[in-house]
Amino acid sequence: MDRRQNPARHRRAGRCGKGRLTELLKTSHTQTQTQTTRHNKMAHENDNKDSSKTPPPVVEHFSYEGAEPGETLVIFGAVHGNERCGPEALLRLKEELDSGARSLEAGKLIIVPVANPGAYAANTRFLERNLNRSFYPKPPQERKAYEDHLDDQLCALLDEADYLLDIHSYTAGGAPFVFMGCRDSAEKEFAQALGVEHFVWDWSNAFYDSRVEAKAAQGTTEYLRGRGGRGVTLECGQHEDPANAEVAYTAALRAMAHLGLIAPEAAPAAPENKTPHYAKMVTAILNTPMTAARPFRHFEAVQKGDLLAQSPDGKETVTAKADGFIILPNPNAVAGAEILYLAVAEEPFPSPQKTPRKTPQHGRSGN
Repeated sequence: MDRRQNPARHRRAGRCGKGRLTELLKTSHTQTQTQTTRHNKMAHENDNKDSSKTPPPVVEHFSYEGAEPGETLVIFGAVHGNERCGPEALLRLKEELDSGARSLEAGKLIIVPVANPGAYAANTRFLERNLNRSFYPKPPQERKAYEDHLDDQLCALLDEADYLLDIHSYTAGGAPFVFMGCRDSAEKEFAQALGVEHFVWDWSNAFYDSRVEAKAAQGTTEYLRGRGGRGVTLECGQHEDPANAEVAYTAALRAMAHLGLIAPEAAPAAPENKTPHYAKMVTAILNTPMTAARPFRHFEAVQKGDLLAQSPDGKETVTAKADGFIILPNPNAVAGAEILYLAVAEEPFPSPQKTPRKTPQHGRSGN
């Protein structure tokens, strides 16, 4: 769904009422449940259960444009269906934009409240494949899993984008943090504008070094960087933390203000006098099978040589290659998934020069 906003003078946005927001969330959940049931039924009825012959599920998106040219920002929610803060924050933002309580001054905004409708309806991370791995447009013969049918639609939206904010939450308890790349200082500045203190970078290289296929290490942000854009993943906190949605909503406004889509005063100011902390991913440990050596906490410090994981028989072990931090420990990881990461304290672009902003356009050309 594509919805164009009439350029209008910015007005102070009112908070979406809790009752109205609950209604929007219920409606979205019901629609995605109905759509997923229809898709699964048709897949089951197809000869040989070939999902490539099944009409794809539809990913709804909503577009808004300002009166002036500018950057194109895409915001995803619920790439993983059990991470509910993104849909709540983005439906709240959509309500404000549709009502005229908030408007864009420049550029283009594309919001996708629910990127994985089937997993969202089932309240599970994914149905058949992690949508944030092996993320690229697939020819019909490769579309075997439910999530394979979503790639083309989401990649097409990212082909328009200059920037991506991908909203997530995580299993381990802890503070919000951002996954960022190491492409340039402009992406770092975008990440810093979101108002969090912790930044983790170079995920794809660490994941690729874990002897997985190169394409498996490509998620939403990696896809956009490959197209010349910049993208970050915001982890808003533990899945059930009631503050998650507010973290996501506030970060979305700060991202919009940073890129000039709305006036700076239209977004909450970022906290002052907070020291940013950076960690570079160096190791991803997968369940091959492997289990963590002990229960770790997110961002727990470890020393070089500490035992991190071992095989069930204890014959194969993984130790820390350097002093560092545990990132996203997951004792319930399924086979082949990550049980934890090791990161070291290192800042990308430690003395960045302010990146000149390019001539504003709607999206990019020549890709």
